Amino acid sequence: MAKSTDAVPEFGYSSTVRKSLLVDGSGNAITSANPLPTNAIVTVDTMNVEAELSEATGHDYYVTTSNVGDDTDTVTFDSVSGLALADIIKFENKTQGWVYVTAGATVTDTTIVLDLTKQTTGYPVPASTDEFEIVYRGTSRLTDGTAISKAYGIYNATEPSLTDGDQSQLQLNDKGQLKVTGGASSVTAEYLSPTDFTATYTSNVTITLSGLPITVSDSSQIVYIKVIPSSGDAAIYVNGSDGTKITYSSNVLTIAGAGTPFASGDVYEVGLNAQRKSYDATTDTTKVTNQTPESSKYVQDSLVDTTNVAAATNYYPSSTGMSMDGFKDMSLSGKFIDADGTMTLSVEFTNDEDTTNADWIDGSLTGIDVKTGINVIAGGLTVTDGTLTFGLEYDNINFSHVRIKMVNDGATNTAIIKMRRKAL
Repeated sequence: MAKSTDAVPEFGYSSTVRKSLLVDGSGNAITSANPLPTNAIVTVDTMNVEAELSEATGHDYYVTTSNVGDDTDTVTFDSVSGLALADIIKFENKTQGWVYVTAGATVTDTTIVLDLTKQTTGYPVPASTDEFEIVYRGTSRLTDGTAISKAYGIYNATEPSLTDGDQSQLQLNDKGQLKVTGGASSVTAEYLSPTDFTATYTSNVTITLSGLPITVSDSSQIVYIKVIPSSGDAAIYVNGSDGTKITYSSNVLTIAGAGTPFASGDVYEVGLNAQRKSYDATTDTTKVTNQTPESSKYVQDSLVDTTNVAAATNYYPSSTGMSMDGFKDMSLSGKFIDADGTMTLSVEFTNDEDTTNADWIDGSLTGIDVKTGINVIAGGLTVTDGTLTFGLEYDNINFSHVRIKMVNDGATNTAIIKMRRKAL
């Protein structure tokens, strides 16, 4: 089938249309002798449209508002200052699904009047009940077409009350500074309530301090007030932040620039700065307290305190002894009473970790008999059919384990042995 190609300029577009060879309903070719009827239906096999569009840079698109048709050729809208035909991008009747040709239209700040002679056949008049979208090119929302637009906050003397989903501008204080609530969570101070003193509600803008361990010289020592309300959100007010000022006078704190944030039943943490705890300014030193000094490291043990111990070789507290690690010195005191034989007391040491199978060494003679002031003899102290009170001291015992050995060959007796071990 033969076809022709013609360039058809229309409405500012450069279009190329490839047309089919036309025939009438009987299949006869359309010619000058057999012209196409004015009400003919034309079927186009294919159509290619090529268009080039250009837009000025540095502009944004806007739409007019309150559009109303007049049932003839005009749509009115809210005033757009300086609006001109060159600014109109699209004029569409949304109700009728029709885009009007704007050629020849007259545009003012409040109206657009169509040139009806330029409209294509079948156009709808702009009815008063129709809805319209008029898009126009306006000034860029950017400052110069490239810079980022400015963002503004707002100052409210009384803070707004928002609910879920509400949008709001960023809040500024009266100095134009951005208010950041809760940004003080990392603020610290040397003295805090309620640990170091007490902070109690006095009024909706005042708190009274009591039991202060320091002297507050002026308001600059007040760092912050944390409010934990009985209901609602907690908040932290930092002195000198977000327009908040907290002043001190006669143990009373007064807050300004934060509304009325205090209420009866709320609890508070107040932070104060003063001389560092434990620092001694007179000597320029920091005090250190040893919570477990060596002098406090001692243990008292009652090894045996009974009567009528069966005749045997007895070890206290057991045959495997007890640890001397962590202790340097040891002392023993007590009493032996024997009515039917002999009782002997001696002290043995070992470093063997296997105390069950260890070789225990008699260390009796390293002890001092505090009653006589002389060394105990090898083998220890002995009493036969009588009474022996004793006090023995062993210094600088460099052994891991110690045990006390008592040998008695009778069963009518009294045995008392008390021990004390110490680090110093």
